[in-house]
Amino acid sequence: MRAIIPDDLAAADAMLTLYGKWAADRGWRARTCGSAEGRYRAEAPQAGTQCAGISEAQREAAQSALGMLRDPLHRTVLAVLYVPQARPPGHLMRLAGISSERSREAHAVALARWWAIYKHALKG
Repeated sequence: MRAIIPDDLAAADAMLTLYGKWAADRGWRARTCGSAEGRYRAEAPQAGTQCAGISEAQREAAQSALGMLRDPLHRTVLAVLYVPQARPPGHLMRLAGISSERSREAHAVALARWWAIYKHALKG
């Protein structure tokens, strides 16, 4: 599934991992409890929730760089590999019609392209 990350892209891998954790944490949904009234709702988290290790500028640059990737395969592979989801990445790749070999190839290329765009976006 994942490509072997070269040393020069280790920082890119780490940044996308932090961004993915932040992106997964912000997907809040109201949940009801099993009360007789059925009216209990958990409170929504505050806007601008902070994630340890990643600043707002870094999150914005990461998100912007993902959107600037031209190849939808690259966006899909990075999203599946870096944003934790309920289903395992292998299952999601199969659902998207992406083989393991193609995923590894796309991961290596997409990570390098994303990193170049991210660094440029961060300089602003």
